Amino acid sequence: MCHWDGPGLHFQVNVNECNTQPCANNGTCVDRDGARQCFCKFGFTGASCEFEVDECASSPCRNGAICTTVEGIYRCECRKGFSGLHCENVLNGCATVPCIRGNCTSLLETFSCTCPEGYEGARCEIRSNPCDNTPCLHDGVCVDTGFAFSCNCTAGFRGATCGEVVNFCAGDPCINGDCIPGKSGFLCRCNPGFKGAFCEKAIDDICTKEQPCQHGATCVFMNSTRYICVCANGYQGERCEHDVNDCAVNPCLNGGSCQDEHGGFRCVCRQGFSGKDCSVDIDDCAQSPCLNGGNCTDLVDAFRCECAVGYGSKRCKQNIDDCGTPSPCQNGAVCRDLVADYRCECQAGYEGRFCQVNIDDCISSPCGPNGQCVDLVNGFDCRCIPGRSGKEFFAERYFCVGVLRVAALS
Repeated sequence: MCHWDGPGLHFQVNVNECNTQPCANNGTCVDRDGARQCFCKFGFTGASCEFEVDECASSPCRNGAICTTVEGIYRCECRKGFSGLHCENVLNGCATVPCIRGNCTSLLETFSCTCPEGYEGARCEIRSNPCDNTPCLHDGVCVDTGFAFSCNCTAGFRGATCGEVVNFCAGDPCINGDCIPGKSGFLCRCNPGFKGAFCEKAIDDICTKEQPCQHGATCVFMNSTRYICVCANGYQGERCEHDVNDCAVNPCLNGGSCQDEHGGFRCVCRQGFSGKDCSVDIDDCAQSPCLNGGNCTDLVDAFRCECAVGYGSKRCKQNIDDCGTPSPCQNGAVCRDLVADYRCECQAGYEGRFCQVNIDDCISSPCGPNGQCVDLVNGFDCRCIPGRSGKEFFAERYFCVGVLRVAALS
């Protein structure tokens, strides 16, 4: 385009800035005076439309969906069980009520039917046969009763599924014998001397007729002429006629004497022992005979006490006299007995554990500077120096004053 600026024919040429196609991604270029402007297609931005707008930056897809951008438009790829532009809808597999019977549970785009008893199939559409799983045991025959079953059990079995074995011997049907169970009944094995289906009939035998076994023995019938006697304790012999001497093996211990009795023995125990065979040593310490903390040692029909210090006698009952003879206390002191000890009560003028020390009555210098103190028992004498005699009490002391001897302080 040319512009005329008046006389002189001066022209100016306008260059088209869009000739170089500066707008990327199919943007539309508009030429301006000395410039150009790009109008970008949807999804692109920038001065030259060089940048693609990220429509997924704001996370528009929900429930874990994957967001993808194509030419400025985002698309949500939903996870299984979700739908909608932003995958915001949860699919309900039970919305169409797919279960003909029972309860429906939604499982993300699908469903699960919990069928009532007697029905099966994905939609509970099939009536099940309760006998299909062979519930009857031990060859029992299953009978379909509609929504349940019953079992016709074979001989020897009973119960809802024929699982219980019939005990034909329950109640001990064999009166005088042993019961042997079978599949459909039982068999009685009779004791000697009995017969019959229930061993209820006695055979006329020698045990019944003659009763040959003595002293409470049991007669076992063998045949019409033979029997065996099972002797009671303490008897022996073919007919249990002999009393066994139970004392022959010396059953009584610790010097006990044995007395034979019918079917047994009796022990007469020595003092200090007890029990059927005198094997028990009687605990003579059981009654705590030792007093004052003494320790008891059990002996045979006796005991020994180890007394605590200060006690004596067989049962530690006596407090030992620690004052004894001669007394440990000296100088006329009185001895007071204690437990494992003693105490001396001293006469006036003595001290010490044994009252053996004469108290020094001169220790306080009672005679003063003019006399010599002589200690006595519970007293003292003052011997005055030459030129001093007599005594005078001053400031709690005696002083030699004019005479040669001062009487003892009393």
